[in-house]
Amino acid sequence: MSLMERLLKVDKIGIGQDSISDSKMFKDLEYATTEVPVLNILLSGDINGGVQSGFTALAAPSKHFKSLIALIMVKAYLQKHKDAVCIFYDSEFGITLEYMESVGVDLSRVIHSPIGNIENLKHDFVAKLGEIKRGDKVIFLIDSIGNLPSLKEVDDAEDAKTVADMTRAKALNSFWRLTTTPLALKDIPAVVINRSYDTQEFISKKVLAGGQGAMFSPNTVLFIT
Repeated sequence: MSLMERLLKVDKIGIGQDSISDSKMFKDLEYATTEVPVLNILLSGDINGGVQSGFTALAAPSKHFKSLIALIMVKAYLQKHKDAVCIFYDSEFGITLEYMESVGVDLSRVIHSPIGNIENLKHDFVAKLGEIKRGDKVIFLIDSIGNLPSLKEVDDAEDAKTVADMTRAKALNSFWRLTTTPLALKDIPAVVINRSYDTQEFISKKVLAGGQGAMFSPNTVLFIT
């Protein structure tokens, strides 16, 4: 038995390990091609590519059609996989039933999950990921994560406290840490709508709201202008 074979027999991770050329993490990846060729190129580098597993962040100020682009991606995924489900985390209620229908999203396969704070999102997202197995066809949509408060911020407002909230960044980073790897392992896409802003440098740059995790965790970040 070769060294490679001996090492492959040792699997304390429990998901099955292969040589990298045979790894299901690379071989079985699928794309859901959208109806917009340039969007497919932006998402995957291929005109015939499109929506793929992991986080995709759409960043822009208000009224830049982020929700429309997200719905086009959701429609492509549901259209490709006839048994697929979309889990829609809604914090802004800007996406209406009419909006979804106009894009062609199958409403019968969308779970509407209203959220009020980052902890709500984190706990439910992680629980649903735990229920999903590799091979299940699910796409997550979060609209939006940019303006979600932390639970502490909500509690402080209810108690009429004006202290600065130092927990929001930690809560967001915890969300990214807990979800990024399981999405990749289970080949599940998630579209996150976020907001962007200009830095105060002499030559300003566009950056994502929500700290470094919001920039580093997604496979693709699209700044919409």
